[in-house]
Amino acid sequence: MASRTASKAKGLDSEIYRYRDESNWRKLQETAEQLRQRASAMGNSAHLANLLIGEAKLEMYLEENPPVENNISKARTSLTEAKRYLSDCTKSDAEKSNVATDARFLLAKCCYAQGQYEQALEHLDQVVEKSQGLQGAVVQLTPGGIPAFGGVGGGSTEFRIGILLETALQRAPILMMKSGQIREAVEQYRGVLRAQETTSTQSLRMTLARQLAEVLLRGVSEHEWQQIQPRQQQLERSKAGKYWRPQVYSGGSLYVPREHIEEILLLLALSDAIAVRNVVLDRSADVASDRAQSIKNVTAVLDLLSIALARNAQFGLLCENFEKVAKFSCDEYHIWNQFGLCLISAGSHYRGVQMLLESAKLRPKYGFDLLLAAKVTLVNLCDAPEALRLVEEASSREKVIPDSDILVVCYTLQALCHEALADEAACIRTKEQQRIMAFKALVQARQVDPDYPQAEYLMSLHYANLHQIDAAMVCAKRALCLAPDFFPGVQLLIVLLTAQKKHEEALELVQLTLEEYPNNLNLLYLKVYLEDYLEGPQKALHTAGEMLKQWKVLYENYLKVKQATQANGLAPPAIGTSSQLGIVPVAHAHSGRASVVGSGQWGGGPWHERDGDGDGSLMTRLDRSLSETLARLTPCGRRVHVDELTLLQMQMHVWLLTARLYIKMAHFPEAEQSISEASNVIPLSPHVLLVRGLLHEARGEWLSARDALEGSLAVRPHSVTALQHLGLVYHQLGSHQLAEATLQSAALIEPMSPTTWFYLGRILQESGTPFEASECLETAVQLELCAPVLEFSKLPRTL
Repeated sequence: MASRTASKAKGLDSEIYRYRDESNWRKLQETAEQLRQRASAMGNSAHLANLLIGEAKLEMYLEENPPVENNISKARTSLTEAKRYLSDCTKSDAEKSNVATDARFLLAKCCYAQGQYEQALEHLDQVVEKSQGLQGAVVQLTPGGIPAFGGVGGGSTEFRIGILLETALQRAPILMMKSGQIREAVEQYRGVLRAQETTSTQSLRMTLARQLAEVLLRGVSEHEWQQIQPRQQQLERSKAGKYWRPQVYSGGSLYVPREHIEEILLLLALSDAIAVRNVVLDRSADVASDRAQSIKNVTAVLDLLSIALARNAQFGLLCENFEKVAKFSCDEYHIWNQFGLCLISAGSHYRGVQMLLESAKLRPKYGFDLLLAAKVTLVNLCDAPEALRLVEEASSREKVIPDSDILVVCYTLQALCHEALADEAACIRTKEQQRIMAFKALVQARQVDPDYPQAEYLMSLHYANLHQIDAAMVCAKRALCLAPDFFPGVQLLIVLLTAQKKHEEALELVQLTLEEYPNNLNLLYLKVYLEDYLEGPQKALHTAGEMLKQWKVLYENYLKVKQATQANGLAPPAIGTSSQLGIVPVAHAHSGRASVVGSGQWGGGPWHERDGDGDGSLMTRLDRSLSETLARLTPCGRRVHVDELTLLQMQMHVWLLTARLYIKMAHFPEAEQSISEASNVIPLSPHVLLVRGLLHEARGEWLSARDALEGSLAVRPHSVTALQHLGLVYHQLGSHQLAEATLQSAALIEPMSPTTWFYLGRILQESGTPFEASECLETAVQLELCAPVLEFSKLPRTL
């Protein structure tokens, strides 16, 4: 009978330990009630049962009601019974049961939850007094002084630390950071995260890992970061031996981050795994608050992950995380919006636009997502009609919002769409109608915000294309007054000065700007044209050589960064600033013509020529992939991401520019060598075929020139330069009607080019039509009076 009773008691003890480890307080209370009844039947004291019941009631309350100020009044009524059970355990007869100390600690928690802070301190003081007395007795019996408790010796680690300890672990590093101890706060986070994991501490681990990742992102640079030293853990524990330490992971197979970004990504991957697993998938109203909180946790981790991965251009990896989260976040605007931006950054423009359209449905009163989708549709998908439809819908939404910040941007983008449609149109009347609508949209933009520099810049460019130079100069100066670091405005002002035949002033402005940005490639490009016009091609060749030297510096920096990051599987980060790279030219196919705006931030450059083809051939797609622009409409000095293909295309254009200068000087062997260098960089580029055709034309090799120019036009049928020279070649070969038709096509694409009308006049004169020839030559003379050194069509249309 006695053995049976002892086995039952032992069974209750094991159940009590198990329920406490699992934080199953309800079961613990039921078991404690049984223990209390058994103790009463056997005549034993029920202090241990009272302690367990009081603890269970207290912990169940704290799980549902955190000890915050708003819950104090509720705690004073709800914790009365738990406090009574615990108070019974502190009476004099309970001291023999060895539960009084534990009861006082639990009473301190209870008083803290009830807002009775002085009583909580009294109970804690009694606990500390007993622990100090015990410590003194141990010191007297220990020869080496204070013993070093290295950690928990064995036993199960599956326990719940409680709401107060969780709060303390989260608040401690925050208080350290407030006092300026960033490094100590990081070590505090690391110390807690190195502790052995339990099922009940995963939520805390997720929060601490996310907080540490945020601290490393915002408060610790790569140079200040220090690697974790696992071998020093025992030394650290022995130095602080008088404090209890949890068991930590140890062994030779532990992964230790070697770099700043590695630790951040490891922490965020850990947080993301826990947060995604804990998402509440039930969409019923009963768990709506829990679902919202779980989605909020996932969003917080994704935001930090976006910052960390975007810094290293790892948009593909980021897209995988967003795609995983989007499966259970169909109504979360922030996630869908960020997913769309991530897809666009990764190059998946069509999917990115679709995500933005879905996020626009979640916010039907706002037009930002539609505006961004319209921008990507115009720039990257080259679909001007669809972009116009989207931006008009965005404008209609923003019109009803008082003091909308982006309505002016909507009108400006609407103007760009009309300009793109004008470039696509084959009919002159359609071109004029689209340009009139673009002008009206710019006027509306100025009415909404008279101080928007991009609208002033585009208005100036509109006047310049119409050869209204004085009006264009006024708008360009105003754009620069509104934004002095607006670099496309500086380029436009320089070109406008050349249209006013003030080439010396334009060159002086270029040199002054180069003093501030000595390595800017766009300024060097303009300097080549101005020096060629004023001092001849020999002087311009020196500047072209400087461009090659600057490109070499950029490429060497790119290779160094690429080698440094290749071991980690990361893409090369920014290797230059916008003040160095400027806005690099690019030929971008745009359904019959190149995009009127470059990719990136909608820039083109003075090297940019709007031409392309309309049949979507393989060569066109290849040339498009090789010509990703570096354009960044940003303040000078901001670092930009550059790929290797872009740098190679930059090199090709510099070699081709050098070749054209040699052709002008009649140095044909040097020009041939420069063309060969460009061909070695990108052999299939139509730009190479164009310059090779110019070389054959200068040598009088008409058949070879015809083949090269026709090959270039096969890929870019709207290249005005190729059409102009092909017309002359046809004329030399005796195909006068074909030459006239070719030049007329060039005039239809670029009616303001004096070169086209001059060539057409020569051909008509030699064909025996003097009246038409005189009209063409007169038009050429009138256009030449305000012709810039570089066509306005090659300047970027930016937003």
